Amino acid sequence: MKKTVLFLIGFLWLNVCNAQVVSNFYPDGNASDQIGFSSKITKSAKILTLPTFDFEKMKDEDQKELDELEPYRFGKDFEANISLANGEWKEISNGRIWSMSFRSKNAYSLNLI
Repeated sequence: MKKTVLFLIGFLWLNVCNAQVVSNFYPDGNASDQIGFSSKITKSAKILTLPTFDFEKMKDEDQKELDELEPYRFGKDFEANISLANGEWKEISNGRIWSMSFRSKNAYSLNLI
């Protein structure tokens, strides 16, 4: 019985450990060229320009809040109303693909949730 419980705990622990999100960095800023089938598709002409933020101001705010027991700030969130109608659909050999370009001046990365 003890071995079974230890096995279950170990198995569950391994599942938790494998839940890491992979982030790739593309120095030339052209991640779409790294995906095989999408290199044949032209980039979307529809571009959504996202807001820019005062990074220095945000850094100063974080410095003032160092004493508080909160996790570090990952980024700046904001609401955006994006639907499939905002992008463009392109036909490919085995179906179709939706694409849209996003731009944010001086952003280190963009994350969509």
